[in-house]
Amino acid sequence: NSVWIHGSGFATLAAARKERFARLEELRRRWDEQHRKLRELMAEVESEYLPLSRDLSISLTGIPVLEHDEMRRSAADMTNAGLIALVAVSVVMFLGFRGLRHPMLAVLTLVVALCWTCGAVTLLIGHVNILSISFGVILVGLGIGYSICFLCRYLSLRQELYDLSDALKRTAQTAGLSITMSAVTTALAFAAAVTAGFPGLAELGIISAVGVLLCAVATFVFLPALVALSDAGLEADQLPRPLPNAVYRRMIVAWPVIVIAVSGVGLAGIASRAVSYSDGSVQWRVAYDANLMNVHDRTQESVQVQQRLFKTARESLLYAVAVAGSWEETLRLRNEFQKLPSVGRVSELASRLPPEPTAAQKQLIARLQERVSALPRQDPQFPPSNVQAVGSEVERLYFLLKDSPSLTAAGAARKLDGFLDGLSAMPAARATAMFDAFQLLTARAIVQEFGKLATATTVSPVELRDIPESLRSRFLRAEGDQQYWLIRIYPKEEIWDAAPLEQFVRDLRTVTADVSGVPVQNYESASLLHRGYGTVGLYSAALISLVLLFDFLRPGQKLMTIVPPIAVAGFIGHSMFRRTGTVDPGLLVAISLGLVIFIAAVLDYRNLRDSLLALLPPIGGMAVLLGVMAVCGLSLNPVNLIVLPLVLGIGVDNGIQLLHDYRRQIAAGRNSYAPSEDIVNGVLMTTVTSIVGFGSLMVAAHQGLFSIGLLLAIGIGGSLLVALVPLPALLTLVARHQPAPMEPVRLRAGSAATNETARATSAGAPQSPAKVRKAA
Repeated sequence: NSVWIHGSGFATLAAARKERFARLEELRRRWDEQHRKLRELMAEVESEYLPLSRDLSISLTGIPVLEHDEMRRSAADMTNAGLIALVAVSVVMFLGFRGLRHPMLAVLTLVVALCWTCGAVTLLIGHVNILSISFGVILVGLGIGYSICFLCRYLSLRQELYDLSDALKRTAQTAGLSITMSAVTTALAFAAAVTAGFPGLAELGIISAVGVLLCAVATFVFLPALVALSDAGLEADQLPRPLPNAVYRRMIVAWPVIVIAVSGVGLAGIASRAVSYSDGSVQWRVAYDANLMNVHDRTQESVQVQQRLFKTARESLLYAVAVAGSWEETLRLRNEFQKLPSVGRVSELASRLPPEPTAAQKQLIARLQERVSALPRQDPQFPPSNVQAVGSEVERLYFLLKDSPSLTAAGAARKLDGFLDGLSAMPAARATAMFDAFQLLTARAIVQEFGKLATATTVSPVELRDIPESLRSRFLRAEGDQQYWLIRIYPKEEIWDAAPLEQFVRDLRTVTADVSGVPVQNYESASLLHRGYGTVGLYSAALISLVLLFDFLRPGQKLMTIVPPIAVAGFIGHSMFRRTGTVDPGLLVAISLGLVIFIAAVLDYRNLRDSLLALLPPIGGMAVLLGVMAVCGLSLNPVNLIVLPLVLGIGVDNGIQLLHDYRRQIAAGRNSYAPSEDIVNGVLMTTVTSIVGFGSLMVAAHQGLFSIGLLLAIGIGGSLLVALVPLPALLTLVARHQPAPMEPVRLRAGSAATNETARATSAGAPQSPAKVRKAA
């Protein structure tokens, strides 16, 4: 029964997802069809009027068109970026592993993880958006790194003459913890985007977090099986040897103080470019561009037309909307909106309807009816027409139409030209009779209309039913006795930029708070993003710090350090809610994190020190990123702001790898530290593949995705420099003067020779193959 219940629930969820997907697919199909029909109509009109003007061109723009073009172009760009990233990552691994077999195993593992992620996306969300569509490229750069770390450690152990089974087991025991911690911290950095309150970024965070964890799972489940099948029967000398890095490691160990000093000065110099000091205040030199149009593909016709439209016609695509409950309220709101300095014009239906006539107007209408009733009913008599005078007037009208820039005027001019040609060839008597007949028919029609007006019992004003339904339905909806009158308010200035947008929305809200539309949504989203990204950064830092402390603390210290601060923060939050009815999550997170740090420092500050050292690469990468942005004139925008917490979550992976390597060597009894060869190669290759993967986003024409790829490549590159230069030097000094008091490594029971070999390997002592074979 339990299995049946869970199965039924899954089937219900899957059916709901399938139904939602079908609805979304139907909406997409309908919009594609409407878009195609619009294009066909434009082509027909353009071909019809093109003979009248060779300069004629018809373009299509608008918010739906911008979104449609943006999504289609981004989907194509992400496909290209994914292929480029996969090929580039494969080349990097081929060079790093110096062979084809193991890079192909890593790629195959990544493909399996991507397939799992696609299924998870379908089940959890059911669609992708303009940002989350890039999850494949992101996972190519990040997910392959876990397989690289696993393979680097495995190949290193095989070179130490471990057999296939023991090498895989020991790889899982040693590198497994680093891979798990890296996946968890990266997933937390992505998942923190949910708190930003922006659906596009939230979905990107959820999909990427799930994908990263699935890549780690595939590394532990799928990759070892592939390695076992691929390397069965192969000796150590038949396996590829990673790139040698002995010279680099000797330099770090030999001159750690010089390395730290030089790298510290370099980092400080780059980071200082991001700020400026003037008159006692520090100012950021990295600009923030809130204009959402600047993240679109600038080569798209819809984007270019939108910009030209406002420059030439001062017509904005963005307009706010308000809803009134009556005709009178609509007129009142219209008049108040028109008085606002930031409003260009107001469009609504109420002002097109004349008000109810007053008593004086009704008397005037009655007198007009009396005068019309006195008009004669017979046809009026006119003197014979002057053909020459009429021809002259028609010819003057022809020249006016001919000189007019209007396309319809050009067509009318051609018809008048033909009429004048026919009139000049017509006998005078026939031309006079033609004009007299036309004049008589026109006068007769006017007299008949006057007769209808004279016999009318009432003369009612224009009412709603007199307005065409196609126009009325755009501005008015009635539900029983309740009416909803739509008011469109257009801005006077271009409101894609933050300052005029804020002024426009604030002005509108002085009239009524119930205003909506794309400008209000953009304004609220921008405000939400500013607040949300601060929350995302705080939550990311707090979660990653807690995970690092939980990893480095001893088993007896973990709960003592984590649980009491969470309990204190919960009590404070409960008291805050009872007193004010609200809770400040950021304050509670800051309080709990501060208490955790305090308790960790009291119990054993060296574990806290190791956590801070692991955070050094992402912090240094962030400093490098901001400095390079300031120097190169790069700006942040509402889309690429997610880069800041991501650099923290991705860059900390390098610190975790090196700190685990350091603690393994100390636990094995060494009183000095030198980065292991496989760790250096793993950090180098995983970071380069991440840079290549994110850098492939720069093929996207969408400027938001392009900037995400560029900034992540810079930030992760900076974290790599910090991880490979100053951090190993710092760990070398720490190991010499103040190693962490950790218990020695306990190996599983086995032969004495195996344990001796394993201890020597953990300590980093070189072992000759002959000595190992002799011990065996």
